[in-house]
Amino acid sequence: ATIPLGSQDPAATAVDASTDMVYVATSGVDTDTYAVSVINGQTNAVTATIPLGSLGYAQSIAVNPLTHRIFAGNEEQPSGPGAISVINADTNKTRGTVTAAEDVRSMAVDPQLHAAYAGSGDGTVSVLQACS
Repeated sequence: ATIPLGSQDPAATAVDASTDMVYVATSGVDTDTYAVSVINGQTNAVTATIPLGSLGYAQSIAVNPLTHRIFAGNEEQPSGPGAISVINADTNKTRGTVTAAEDVRSMAVDPQLHAAYAGSGDGTVSVLQACS
């Protein structure tokens, strides 16, 4: 199956196997719109688009299957460091944004430790503890 995302360009994908939901970090092809597309893995239908504002290109994503939190790593804010958008997957709403090192390129979650890890282009890893 091929799932169209409209004018959004996919950069990274994460799956919450406990809910069969797929999360895709995207950016607008011809615009500076950044979002997470939500896909129902059972039906392959896009069920929501969660806007990330103008935080920068979302190029990494991870999900905690125990807390249903999504972590989208943004390349850089308009004039500053990178950022991680924290999203509640139960409501598809952004819970907040955490400043991270520049150019967040990869995200991973340890559900048992309730920690998210963001690898950055400056050679560092940012750690978000007690992510719930």
